Amino acid sequence: MPENVSENCADNGEANKNSSKDNSVLIVDDSLLNLHVLTSILGAEYTVYTAENGKKAVELAKEKMPDIILLDIIMPVMDGYAVISTLKNDIQTQGIPIIIITGLINADDEEKALALGASDYIAKPFNPAIVKLRVQNQIKILNQIKMMKQSSIVENSPLFILYLTTDGSVSYLNPAAINMTGYSEEEIKDAGLELIFDKQTVADIKKIHIPNTIENGTASCEVNLVQKDSEVRILSLTGFMTDTNDIGAIAHDVTHVRKLEVEVAKIYYDSLTGIYNRRFFDENFERLLRSMSRADGNLSLMMIDIDYFKRYNDTYGHKEGDNCLRKVAEALAGSISRAEDFVARYGGEEFVTVLPYTDAHGARIVAQRLLDSVQNLDIPHADSDIADYVTISIGVATGKISHPVNSDIHIMRADEMLYKSKRSGRNCISFSVID
Repeated sequence: MPENVSENCADNGEANKNSSKDNSVLIVDDSLLNLHVLTSILGAEYTVYTAENGKKAVELAKEKMPDIILLDIIMPVMDGYAVISTLKNDIQTQGIPIIIITGLINADDEEKALALGASDYIAKPFNPAIVKLRVQNQIKILNQIKMMKQSSIVENSPLFILYLTTDGSVSYLNPAAINMTGYSEEEIKDAGLELIFDKQTVADIKKIHIPNTIENGTASCEVNLVQKDSEVRILSLTGFMTDTNDIGAIAHDVTHVRKLEVEVAKIYYDSLTGIYNRRFFDENFERLLRSMSRADGNLSLMMIDIDYFKRYNDTYGHKEGDNCLRKVAEALAGSISRAEDFVARYGGEEFVTVLPYTDAHGARIVAQRLLDSVQNLDIPHADSDIADYVTISIGVATGKISHPVNSDIHIMRADEMLYKSKRSGRNCISFSVID
């Protein structure tokens, strides 16, 4: 893939001028894998540009003026926070909506990025349906704002639209907004925003409607709308100023997206340990292999087993056994640092670690780190034959992805190496390089 433009764009970095795609997306991530995955999800509907660092992202944003930017937070040289600040402080780019890419547990990242001016976030692991919905929501709002700035006709818009005076009083709601609240326009105008939003939400909305903060662009926040029947809807709301200096707010209902994210978390995360589960591994490993088969890179896979875990359960009981699994899972997950690497619970006391674009030398370093991390927990294990604390055995397989893709090769070889470690006395690592 070229440095600054995805495969669905011309090689010189320009968008395909024969394309019928109306909107463009700039994806910024230092992980080649994430760039491949997001491009494959969005490339059919949008012209996609890509950047591997923050400095390049700022340059491309000014050059290409994409309709929306997907931005990773943790990057070297120039992180996502600095990118947001730079773009939002530049009159040319401050109006481009930014969706941050974050892990489900990084609430602080999300809050800080949204405070700096990001419009929304996409959580890892990437779910294609959620990614598309997130981007579609922002594109709809963006296109609607463009139309509203060109015309005062908003009556037929399916989106939630309201106008506020500079002191935050409601001056207009369109029919879609009125229908969503369940109240009449007069009731809302008389009672104010407090009728349909809680106090914190009202404060957030009024804050983004200070005219000088959005004079040349937009400002966003996520709000809870309380309907007349007490049902709560989650809205992604964007404030803007029209050409006539009216203060407007346009929102899209994202309740179903939030619910879908919760369901995804249930599907892909192990309820006991909190790390990825077997289903996540099975689905994402296949997707990863297909992506890497075009990149000619090495992949390292590790199968990990807690030594004498049945004896541990028999000695300390299943409750302590569960605590042991949680601690080991946390130690393993905390020992990998790259965004594209992941650890999953494979089943029982067995775990799997996936390291894309990692050769045998790199795999040895990570494997030793994993082994040490569990030893350093110093969890007592009186019935182990090799130590008086909990240990693990690891099997590692490293090699390029075959054509056609065959996930069994890495899995079977890593499994063979795991059993070699067990036969060799446990609490050790065995390696195999796939030719």
